[in-house]
Amino acid sequence: MQVETELTLLNNRLVSICREMGVAMMKTAYSPVFNEGFDFVCALFNREGKMIAQAEYNPSMLGAAHFTVDWILDEIGSEAFQPGDVWVHNDPYRGGCHLPEHIKGIFCEDELFGFAASIGHLAEIGGKAVGGLAGDATDVYQEGLQLPPVKLMKGGKHVMDIWKIMMANHRTPKLTWGDLHAMLGSLTIGEKRLKELVLSRGIDQTTAECKELMYRSEHWMRAEIKAIPCGEYFFEDWMENDGITDEARRLQVTVTVREDEIIA
Repeated sequence: MQVETELTLLNNRLVSICREMGVAMMKTAYSPVFNEGFDFVCALFNREGKMIAQAEYNPSMLGAAHFTVDWILDEIGSEAFQPGDVWVHNDPYRGGCHLPEHIKGIFCEDELFGFAASIGHLAEIGGKAVGGLAGDATDVYQEGLQLPPVKLMKGGKHVMDIWKIMMANHRTPKLTWGDLHAMLGSLTIGEKRLKELVLSRGIDQTTAECKELMYRSEHWMRAEIKAIPCGEYFFEDWMENDGITDEARRLQVTVTVREDEIIA
């Protein structure tokens, strides 16, 4: 019973940190996309890039967040992170699903514990359409400025070359500047709160308990899948057009349930 209580307390505290990160973004953002639309997500990851907590904001970004973190760690390695560094990227061919994603290393007693990450839809990213929503785009270059993983902040200071490139390619640089700093503020909150948590419980204990939380989450999810009868489930629907031609477009999926796994 003691173990379950400790894990519940840890999980609630981690989720509360993510929620506080989101509140910081919402209250300091320049754009209504953040402060009214809540079109963002905040999450925490361990040093291997596995998600350990998330807040209840945009669900589609939550689904993609771990791909984004995995890709950055595969490409640049965790050793590239130093205290005060923030990396940004929005490349959809590098795990990104949306517009700029941030990730910041969290250090406790000079040892890397994990990462805080926020994903948010900036109000403007350049491209052929205002707001970065070009429904008639025929290639990705028309959608806006693409950034591979690059360092936005180094040791807590702005990497101005990257900021200048972004500001020069956005129609509303003031909104971009404000919203990016709202995201940076959320990462600072996440770093501060997680540091407090880890220092109070110890790195080894917190790491072990986070692994146990992930194990139990997977176990519960697999148990839920097992309750679904095994077999193939098929669905089909049509879109009137693809935004460019008047031809109808078919959407179809087959979902296969095998014991405790689902394949779509």
